[in-house]
Amino acid sequence: PAWSLSGCAAPHAPRQAVLVLLDACRADRLSSYGYIRPTTPSIDALAREGVLFEEHYAQTTTTRSSLPSMLFSRYFIPPLFPSSDRVMLKAPGDLFRTIDPAAVSLPRALSRAGLRTAMISAHTWLREGTGFAALFDEAYDLSSRLDFDASRGYPRAEAVIDFALGWMQAHASEGFFLYLHLMDTHFPHYADEDALRDMDPELRAHPPLERFTKAGGVRDASRPLDAREKAYLDALYDGDLSYVDGQLGRLFSWMRSRPEGRLVVVTADHGEGLMEAPGRFSHGLPPYEQVAHIPLVVWSPSGLTPARVGQTTEAVDLEPTILSLLGVAPPEGASFDGRDLTPLARGSSLPPRPAVMVGGVRSGSYKLILPGEAADYLPGGSADGAKTPELFDLGTDPLEVHDLAAQSPEIVSRLLGVWRDRLTAPHARYLSSTTHQPPDVPFAISSRHFALEPARPCTGETSHIERFFGSGEGWMRFCDPQGDFLLAEGGAPPMSLSMHLPDGRYRVRLGLSGRVSVSIGGGGEREAAGGAFDPWSYFPWPVTVVDAGVAVVKGETLEIRMRPDAGSGPAALEYVGFTPLHGATERETEDPERLERLRSLGYVDE
Repeated sequence: PAWSLSGCAAPHAPRQAVLVLLDACRADRLSSYGYIRPTTPSIDALAREGVLFEEHYAQTTTTRSSLPSMLFSRYFIPPLFPSSDRVMLKAPGDLFRTIDPAAVSLPRALSRAGLRTAMISAHTWLREGTGFAALFDEAYDLSSRLDFDASRGYPRAEAVIDFALGWMQAHASEGFFLYLHLMDTHFPHYADEDALRDMDPELRAHPPLERFTKAGGVRDASRPLDAREKAYLDALYDGDLSYVDGQLGRLFSWMRSRPEGRLVVVTADHGEGLMEAPGRFSHGLPPYEQVAHIPLVVWSPSGLTPARVGQTTEAVDLEPTILSLLGVAPPEGASFDGRDLTPLARGSSLPPRPAVMVGGVRSGSYKLILPGEAADYLPGGSADGAKTPELFDLGTDPLEVHDLAAQSPEIVSRLLGVWRDRLTAPHARYLSSTTHQPPDVPFAISSRHFALEPARPCTGETSHIERFFGSGEGWMRFCDPQGDFLLAEGGAPPMSLSMHLPDGRYRVRLGLSGRVSVSIGGGGEREAAGGAFDPWSYFPWPVTVVDAGVAVVKGETLEIRMRPDAGSGPAALEYVGFTPLHGATERETEDPERLERLRSLGYVDE
């Protein structure tokens, strides 16, 4: 995307601001938000001195879309690309989206106003040299700069805060804006000292390890956890939250020692599901409270008095609020989807409005969840694609397990109208902001998004798999929250897969299990062999990354033809990965160390 803006604000006197983002941090686990354990004494103290927003909501439940949404104040915006041909895009149509001309990023606006802007990140997606990093005057991807325990996939908060304090001290005489991205509340979670400290002694002595991976992942999230298992998972998460809070105390102390003009904001990109109901583990889920309700604490001793704000607010409100608190006018022609919360922070009022998320809306005690794609529920959307909304009363059902949609259709209709009123125009603006330039970073497309000839419907019933093999049907498309696969019987007739891509030259790799012959873009057949495929093994099935050659895309469509070998048994294709081969960005292989970080974070299975 073209990360650009026009106009700039007049320079101001030096100010120093830090935006702390805790990846996958849910609000209800902070003791300042009422959690029973004292998990966050450092953030609690900052909240007592500043303003805490009690009902603050993320626009989406993944980093890739929530982070740009927050920093550009946009409900819909091209997402961060994971920069890997093994991590799948949620919506391949985003390859053709760009930033609309009226959008302005928070760091660019502050840089134009005279503040030095910097990103210090523990997240491997926020790489130096990417479009996101280019929003800042300086960018530091500590996941590639520092040595750390690779089993976590990221450098821990102690090292990140050390680096940040060094940078802040070096620029102590300047006005600056520092974006600090910490990963300690993100999966994986280990049973380390912080987790064990507050764990029940009996649970500590006899942990229910049979339900968890070594890294704290839940084995078979479709089955509910019992009380002991839930307590164990909670302790793992709480331990990492307590750890990062202790390290943040050092950063807060440094900011307290500075003269006037200080601002600290603590928030998250999304929360984390901890098995409050079957299937609700990790994030990327519909906007249930555990993944959508996030913290927001704003501290500015010279501009704000302590307060708690009960009105619902949204992540898109953050950019206009920070600009206002720092006295920076937005560039001429810029617009925001969010609103300036400074009046609320200063004890005044704003008209109350529901919190709108891309996948739902919170109004009063009610939450409407819209599963699936937002476009299906907007004007012109696919009625066939739209799934039945869910309605919950958070006042009586805070865990959102009792769906009231069938018995309260008038409330569903009212909230859906609120949601559409707010998002119809932003979505139309997003669809009209297009590009046809190939991306500069690798990406992957899930089998869910292939157009197939002959066509196959998507099924998520495991019983269908049992009936499929040996049936002679040839091909089956299996779609599941844990992974989407195109399945083939040995000797099945050829299948054509097509996908919409910007024109360009790409290295193509297959996430494959089993053996097939493949033709890319009309070229000759070549054999592609992944590991042996056992359909009855643990799901999701492991795949091997197989090089399928180079494709030249013309007419913005690529066709791949696959033929399972008759004597080699069944096969499964999870995704097709692409590495653009143009200019200085050409890169033939994934950095092995970064690939291991992606595995540790749960983004890559093979």
